[in-house]
Amino acid sequence: MSFLIIVIALIFIFNMEWFTIMKSGDMEMIQKFLEKELPVTLFIMLLLMVIQNLFTLIPIIIIIMVNVVLFGFVNGYLWSVVSSIIGASFSFILYRYWFQSYLLRKANPSLIEKLEQNGFFFVFLMRLFPFAPSSIINTASGISSIKMSHFLLATTLGNMLYLGLLSAITIGLLSEEIQGYLIISLLLAFIPSYFLYRKFKPGGTGVKKWKVKGH
Repeated sequence: MSFLIIVIALIFIFNMEWFTIMKSGDMEMIQKFLEKELPVTLFIMLLLMVIQNLFTLIPIIIIIMVNVVLFGFVNGYLWSVVSSIIGASFSFILYRYWFQSYLLRKANPSLIEKLEQNGFFFVFLMRLFPFAPSSIINTASGISSIKMSHFLLATTLGNMLYLGLLSAITIGLLSEEIQGYLIISLLLAFIPSYFLYRKFKPGGTGVKKWKVKGH
């Protein structure tokens, strides 16, 4: 019953005007629409982040950009981090307690094995990897045996770094003078994370050392 209520609510949301405007990516139209009332705007941005963590229908860079434009760099970044943690937590709980047995049969065994062997570090590094959708990370974590406390800590630390970088990129996109420096910073941030992932994945040299107890 609770699942049916959420599905109906999501269908209703997907057909609302503000959701269509957000998907368009038109920053001027989005800003005019959301500047009317702060509480409503905060709730909408939270809801969008929850949806992004469930299905990744809207690129996260758009949500970050809207937050920074509406609330300023610091407040926009902080709200992005807080809402992303709420969205990830909701997604984790949803997949663990509603769909774990069903999705586990269809999941990639290799991905689940990596998660269960290196829970905290795997989630943390995947949060830093720009091509890993949040919804996939949340789904895989929810149906695996990783502890929720490890998932939340890794998500918090990873998102603080990754969303901070995206917020800086947003400022760079709005100010062309520093755009080149931000692109270089992006490369410098993600290249090490890729090599760390290669090192600590199952079969790598650092797996036993960093294996999370209890998995």
